[in-house]
Amino acid sequence: MKNFAIFVNPAFAEKPAISGLLKDLATEYRINFYGIREQRDLLPEEISFLDPDSPARPEIDCVLVFGGDGTILKAKDLALSFGAPVLGINLGWLGFLSETTLGELKTSIRDLLNHKYRLLPRMLINCQLRRNKEIIFKGLALNDAVIHKADTPRLIHVRIFTGGRFVFDTRCDGVVASTPTGSTAYSLAAGAAGHRDQPAQSASAHDPSDGLFHPGYHSDAGPRTGGACHLAAGRRQLQPAGGK
Repeated sequence: MKNFAIFVNPAFAEKPAISGLLKDLATEYRINFYGIREQRDLLPEEISFLDPDSPARPEIDCVLVFGGDGTILKAKDLALSFGAPVLGINLGWLGFLSETTLGELKTSIRDLLNHKYRLLPRMLINCQLRRNKEIIFKGLALNDAVIHKADTPRLIHVRIFTGGRFVFDTRCDGVVASTPTGSTAYSLAAGAAGHRDQPAQSASAHDPSDGLFHPGYHSDAGPRTGGACHLAAGRRQLQPAGGK
């Protein structure tokens, strides 16, 4: 590994500790750091900037994400555009997806350079919104995709199918379709969470009218469209990957 992309949470970007650490790592390990132009004002002047559309863009080996879980979700598209794993440096509160810190980053980088890691793939959901048979939105989600009633005070009628087969229908405020990564949020509160290696999606109704619906899991039988992943080194779990 030689080229690292940087993605930061703006709330922490001005911390001198981050800038100083990047300079030390670049000097000590002779590695290159690249930022995205949207964060030009948040990174040290020494950082080069990426143009994802340029044919001369460098190959990125890993994306370093400074922040919490929300920052990692925002960095998903950057990681996917370069086909690179993510290493999360937790500056937030919970850090479910980030398991290294500023204090441990130098050791983590050394482990990466010495090939002391493994990639842990994470499922993504391919989301499409269609109206009148036309796709008006599409994207990939690392955590979940939500159907919600928006501003209407009434419940909405939702029918769920998997693999073309009918699963259930209900009246509710909405439905949350989660990956195993995202299932530790609403699906856990609703009564079920999946393991990160489980090749299945969960569907959870939000305040169903009958009160009897519980989260259901549906196997991921189709082809993968991409994957977020973690890095693991020794007993520490570092982080490589990407998604919402």
